Amino acid sequence: ITTVAGNGERGFNGDGLAKDASLNFPSAIVIDKLGNLFIADTGNDRIRRVDAQTGIIITIAGNGLNGFTGDGGVAKEARLDSPSDITLDADGNLFVSDGNHNRIRRVDIQTGIITTIAGYGPTEPFIGAYSGDNGLAISAKLNIPSGLTIDANDNLLFVDSANHAIRLIKGVGRRTTSPLPPTIAPINNQTLKAGATLEVPVMATDPNGQGLTFSLALAPSFTSITNNRNGIATIKFAPSSAEVQQINRVVVTVTNSLGLSAQTSFTLTVTPNIMISNAEYSKPNLTITGLNFGTNAQVVVNSKDVSKFVMSGNNTNLVLKGSNRKLGLKSGVNQIVVSVDGVSSNT
Repeated sequence: ITTVAGNGERGFNGDGLAKDASLNFPSAIVIDKLGNLFIADTGNDRIRRVDAQTGIIITIAGNGLNGFTGDGGVAKEARLDSPSDITLDADGNLFVSDGNHNRIRRVDIQTGIITTIAGYGPTEPFIGAYSGDNGLAISAKLNIPSGLTIDANDNLLFVDSANHAIRLIKGVGRRTTSPLPPTIAPINNQTLKAGATLEVPVMATDPNGQGLTFSLALAPSFTSITNNRNGIATIKFAPSSAEVQQINRVVVTVTNSLGLSAQTSFTLTVTPNIMISNAEYSKPNLTITGLNFGTNAQVVVNSKDVSKFVMSGNNTNLVLKGSNRKLGLKSGVNQIVVSVDGVSSNT
């Protein structure tokens, strides 16, 4: 038996001859087709490689600081959190189980770019969960992923340890003669009341390990999108309180650094914010002022439907004509509600 890497002292003393290097609880190894040795240097939060020809050890992923950062950037500048297992695909791309952040990450062998291909959660350490089967791996929830392997069909299998499950991601190790476009997760149709705000997450993954940028191809004027980190963005809707009933089609585009793109679409229904600002009775007219009444409003006074007494109406003004008794009015405080298409105002 001989030692090929590590001097027997726990720690990290930089790169150089592998036998002179300090490691910190290394937990997994894999060898590529050229004989280079990859090491999950778990306690140092790094992935290291020993060159088969020179015996020199270098860091290829992880900057030694515990955490989760770096997606879409150079792998050796990213933060890992106790990476416990590694494997390689047929092209030599490296896959890492970033266990304490419940993710699986991929390092592109040609670009050195690191991305997350499975697992979703906050950037600080968190307790994992189980979800996401039959959906995008990047939006699934994992719980301490560990052992990794790629089968003959280029699928990645891994041990979802604390979920007591073995899970599979299709096609992540697939060889391609030309780059494939990214994949974007579908988004459910949304409903929002005028004057309120809504944030909708959008997620995508790229089979080439390229950086991703989200944009809006079609959206109402009160929409914005923020690229949070590689593969994740947030769409924000903020219609004014004066917006009328409308159904909007929203189209989101994700583009990778090779210029390849994918789209998904959904509808946003804005329901009017029906608001009463004032109501005044001057016999025989009850005048109600406010917002978004339209021309087909229902008026209820003290639980009595008096809509048939509406003589005129527009978005900001309703006039009802009738006696106190016909309009359901009483001495003192009266409760009035205006409704349009099932959406009610304040009282």
